[in-house]
Amino acid sequence: MVLSGLPTLLVHPQLIVSTGATVTLEPDDENATRAGYSADVVPGDYLLRVFEPIMSTIVTWDNSGSVSPYAVSIYQALEEFARGVAPQTELVNFLPFQDKRFDLLREEWTDQPAVLSEALNNYDRADASSNAEANLHAATNYLKEEQGNKMLLILTDAASGGADNRKLWQSMSKVMPHVFSVELHGGGDFEYQQDKMQDWADVNGGVYSFFRTQPDLDTALDRALCTMRRPVGYSLVVQSEYQKPRGPGSLQVKVDPDAASSSAVEIILDASGSMYKKIGDQTRIEVARTVLTDLLQTTIPAGTPLALRIYGHREARSCRTDLELPLKPLVTADALKIIKSVDPQDRSRTPLADSLKMVAEDLEGAEGARLVILLTDGEESCDGDPEEAVRDLKELGMDIKLNIVGMAIDSGAAKQQFAEWAKIGGGLYFDADSPEALKSALEKALFPKYQLIDKNGGVTVEGVADGVSVEVAEGVYQLKVLTSPAQSMGEVRIEEGKTVEIVVGSK
Repeated sequence: MVLSGLPTLLVHPQLIVSTGATVTLEPDDENATRAGYSADVVPGDYLLRVFEPIMSTIVTWDNSGSVSPYAVSIYQALEEFARGVAPQTELVNFLPFQDKRFDLLREEWTDQPAVLSEALNNYDRADASSNAEANLHAATNYLKEEQGNKMLLILTDAASGGADNRKLWQSMSKVMPHVFSVELHGGGDFEYQQDKMQDWADVNGGVYSFFRTQPDLDTALDRALCTMRRPVGYSLVVQSEYQKPRGPGSLQVKVDPDAASSSAVEIILDASGSMYKKIGDQTRIEVARTVLTDLLQTTIPAGTPLALRIYGHREARSCRTDLELPLKPLVTADALKIIKSVDPQDRSRTPLADSLKMVAEDLEGAEGARLVILLTDGEESCDGDPEEAVRDLKELGMDIKLNIVGMAIDSGAAKQQFAEWAKIGGGLYFDADSPEALKSALEKALFPKYQLIDKNGGVTVEGVADGVSVEVAEGVYQLKVLTSPAQSMGEVRIEEGKTVEIVVGSK
């Protein structure tokens, strides 16, 4: 799509989907008179809206003795200009000719006719200057700071000299205001004066007018205002091209093994009496032992600082919780021996809060990030307050993240509560109702979550940095890893048929 305008392009496009969402248009080959835009869209109905942004207008006028016979007429014309301002289409301010200060009548620009009229009525008209160049320069610089298309209306006989025209033309070439010059046509050097004001009007498609009498002034102003406030003209050329959708690529995010092995992990295992209930043909504890054995053998690197706390396996009907494997570099065989020997005791209970309270002590010797994985099949049953225990952990200032894996949890309220505790602990909740789901949940609990964000800020893909490839549509994305603190991995470019591999830390 190409927009063109003469002498300059003063409009912008907006492409809208039938749902009301806006399509991002990528600018291409822009200059003063034309601009190209492109967008990748799916077939469907779209609305193309071309709009003119709000313009900024400044009016500056001569108040010297040579124009004093027209002073009443000039101020009447300024009042008429103010009354004609349409709110939400232009912001306006006034600059009476001055020799030193160059102060606007209002500190704030406005689109309200009554406010502009008040500013004119309150002006004491004490200034007396014929310095058109200096005031035109000041007006141009004021416009530089304002938004939208820049309009400048100047009323003068241009009978001034000695000003630094070089600075004036430098500022006008940068700001490119649309100058509408209205000249009092008279005096002994009016040809030179006329040439100056026509030159100013030629900067960016403005209009030159002149007056000798009151009716001439009214006509000249009407002409200038009509041109200033008319809808701008433009031409539009739209081309569309069908492109066969390209196939997806894939993304593989995984944790750096060296970083993973440097982060301390504590597993809190539920071995309460309820773990003898069955999932399918196996008891819950059998499933947990099998999955944890596989996890220790294939997923958690040997040498990873690891602690193992278990509750419910030492005494029947008790709330006892024990640190069975104190924090040390993982020796897989030692950990497996403990896991295989775990045997839930009759009616032993679930001391979630007491187990979480011990985490700070369990991981006291660890350096850097600490990950706690709580595997449980039930809620607190020892009169503790797990939420308070989690909050206390975070308030210690230790870099601890708590992930909770719920095994065969039937209660929706309990799942919601576990999720809230995990969120407070800076982690996530994972639900598992089968051996396969438990394996997947524990693997995900060990790895940080990531998000792939598209150019519009939307989350395109959300996954876990477990090294499993996920299919992603071709494009350019930002990768964010939700560690503590979150890591921005920068730009990721996905191409058809190719796999992008990203390795992240495990904080």
